[in-house]
Amino acid sequence: MNCLVRSFFALLVLCKFSTSSAWSWNNLLMTSTRINLGMAESVAAGAELAMGECQYQFRWERWACPRSAFTKKKVFRSLIRESAALHSFLSAGITYTLTRNCSRGQLEGCGCANIHSQHPNESPSATWRWGGCSDNIKMGEQYSVRVLDSLESGQDAQALANLHNNFAGRLAVRHSMRQSCKCHGVSGSCAMQTCWIQLPPFRTVGQALKRQYDTSVRVGYSNGILQIDGGSSSSNGAKTSSGSSQILRVSPQTLVYLELSPDFCRANVTAGTSGTKGRTCSRDKGKGLSASQRRSCIHLCKNCGHKVKKRVVTVMTSCNCTFQWCCQVQCQTCNTTKSIYSCA
Repeated sequence: MNCLVRSFFALLVLCKFSTSSAWSWNNLLMTSTRINLGMAESVAAGAELAMGECQYQFRWERWACPRSAFTKKKVFRSLIRESAALHSFLSAGITYTLTRNCSRGQLEGCGCANIHSQHPNESPSATWRWGGCSDNIKMGEQYSVRVLDSLESGQDAQALANLHNNFAGRLAVRHSMRQSCKCHGVSGSCAMQTCWIQLPPFRTVGQALKRQYDTSVRVGYSNGILQIDGGSSSSNGAKTSSGSSQILRVSPQTLVYLELSPDFCRANVTAGTSGTKGRTCSRDKGKGLSASQRRSCIHLCKNCGHKVKKRVVTVMTSCNCTFQWCCQVQCQTCNTTKSIYSCA
């Protein structure tokens, strides 16, 4: 069994997909005979990361980023906002995981970044220096292009939009990276710092991509270029150009789509959505809640013609835990009631 075949089967096992639903992973691995097993595992882990984060970010939206959207080929017949989100999350998840695993030495011929060449204008001083192991975003992006962008072979509007959204996903990872430093000196004086560039938690990238989805724009296609009509409105209602009829180029970090989305209030087999009936919403109060969570019962239920149903359930939890020498924790089981709201 050659390396490519082993990579394919490893990927299917890692993603827990059936052969019939693993549409993109088969095509993805067949695009390059140089993909090794380590890269296949990283791609699979990146896809899983993207799925989980997308579902988290869209948990209070009518389209909840179902797993089937990733695993079924051509879930959407045209490029709508939601398919733009899929491409950006998948590209970001794969780039993120490849970057991290590259720096950890888990990919052949890949290691920590040469931070001096990537940041030539940030020269060390008497109080700090580059050191440690910086995450290799450059190699992560290059690997991601090899395994993901090569799926787009056409030159039509949808292929260009997919490539654009793939790039926006990679860019979100790059822009999220931060400089971290470790102090050195007598008694914690921090007379000298060693600094490196590292990835944040992927939740930070997911939040950025969700904001990009909220401000995505509908584009047209002319002379091989994706363009925005300067007089049209973006998806969040903001004018791309105040009353202007000029044609604007799309910025690299902006997610783009070609067609309007269907009504996700109702079940739509073609769009791969089951509607909002039965969806859970939130009536929690307090600080730290997002606007989408606070208005979820209105957005998911009432505005879709559903009633909000409340049911009280009993939840068993561990409580009154004590530490026993040595070395166990003993807990009691407590029953608590919890109110759950859903669209009925």
